Amino acid sequence: PDLDTLVTNETLLGRFDVQDISSEALLFQAGYLTIRDIQELVRGKHLYSLTYPNLEVQISLNEALLPALGLAGDVALLNGVKLLGALREADLPALHTHLKALFAAIPHDWHRKNPIAQYEGYYASVFYSHFAALGLSVTVEEASRQGRVDMVLAHAGQVYLFEFKTVADEAEGQALRQIVERGYADKYRGRGDAVHLIGVEFSRSQRQVVGFETQTL
Repeated sequence: PDLDTLVTNETLLGRFDVQDISSEALLFQAGYLTIRDIQELVRGKHLYSLTYPNLEVQISLNEALLPALGLAGDVALLNGVKLLGALREADLPALHTHLKALFAAIPHDWHRKNPIAQYEGYYASVFYSHFAALGLSVTVEEASRQGRVDMVLAHAGQVYLFEFKTVADEAEGQALRQIVERGYADKYRGRGDAVHLIGVEFSRSQRQVVGFETQTL
């Protein structure tokens, strides 16, 4: 999810050794990422902000990433129409049902052989790639005066703020509480769009969405 906000230097972008190359450098050299901004630190030393060249490339990359995250791309895309409808109508129960089905579609063997499912970043990546592969306007780590909300989605006159947490087994209510207590929604008030706060909690043991709390402003 942070590829669209990646900041790097010449060393990473200039690597060509296939035995020692980062994923970000490979994506840049393959044309999936491009330079958005260049900042000169001192003479001869620069920082490069990277982004997707266009929406089509963003969609294509995330479609390709879904199978690598354990989710068949065709499964995600076939369910995409239902997801778009739920977002357009602000049908939060339908969104909850959709997300549970999405993670249930990931084969057990994939989790059993891979410890990555213990980490919050894994669930956030599946979540993000599924939404981005549909061409939705998604922003990660959106800054506010009291911190950063994990993901912001704007669609059809609705704004959705998502915060993700991993828990051992049962839901704890931490995710929505953080959105409310830190005032992540303050910057979106008064814009005329409906704002939905959504706290999503993933269970490490169940490898599933176990907490889905919402609040609409």
